[in-house]
Amino acid sequence: MLTPVREIARLFDKGQCQPLFRDAGLPIPEFVLGIQSYEHLRSLLPGRSGRWMLKLRHGFSALGALALHWEPGRVRALTTTATESSPGGERLVLSKRLQALTDERQIARLVDRLAPEGWIVEAWLPKHLCGGVPFDLRCVVLNGTPRHLLGRGAASPFTNLNLRGRRILADELDRHLRGTIDLVRDHAARAAACFPGMFAVGVDLLVRPDQRLAILEANAFGDFLPDLHNREETPHQAFLSALASSSDCGRGRTRDFEREGLLRSGEGRV
Repeated sequence: MLTPVREIARLFDKGQCQPLFRDAGLPIPEFVLGIQSYEHLRSLLPGRSGRWMLKLRHGFSALGALALHWEPGRVRALTTTATESSPGGERLVLSKRLQALTDERQIARLVDRLAPEGWIVEAWLPKHLCGGVPFDLRCVVLNGTPRHLLGRGAASPFTNLNLRGRRILADELDRHLRGTIDLVRDHAARAAACFPGMFAVGVDLLVRPDQRLAILEANAFGDFLPDLHNREETPHQAFLSALASSSDCGRGRTRDFEREGLLRSGEGRV
């Protein structure tokens, strides 16, 4: 099996992933687990100022995410969660248009309502800029080897491509990160190694303005990056090539894919 069920489940739990990265000696944002309510959050975090990212522990694609900025006498949040009316009452939906909240009572209601889903609260770290736009990175690691690297830029805290984040390709990343690229790939490979048996892992990383790195999260199905090429292969072609190179079993399965028309014969070989 290429994707062990136990490791997939672990990758869908940010509360398990962050301690694994920390124990592997990888840099990560400061984080807090076990938040039961907004008041509980305020009691655990120091002072009444700071920038924090609230993510659903089992969320993906920024589902339910909230960027919270506390200042003395003021609070503001940006979130992907919108409310809409339905026959059964008000419901929460994922919105590509970010919602700006300035009423602390409204923010508290949202945090409280989603608390049963489980929050992980992380320090909201500043990002390096590319063309004046903050960005982070997705690196696809195949069988332990970092392959496809993509920057995701956005003026908002959420760079996810499904939220209209801008793609930043390898050539542009090389110009802005220079000597940091090798370290990015090294950290991505080390993060992927925290999940033994996973053939493919998508690792999200952040580069700070001083070019220090932080691992944000890892994804069991993080290789869906259409039209992104490395060594003339898409991530899925590279997956099949790496599989074919890894074992006789893999070569047999690749021939099966060829017969089914999922990979043209000879296409995408290393």
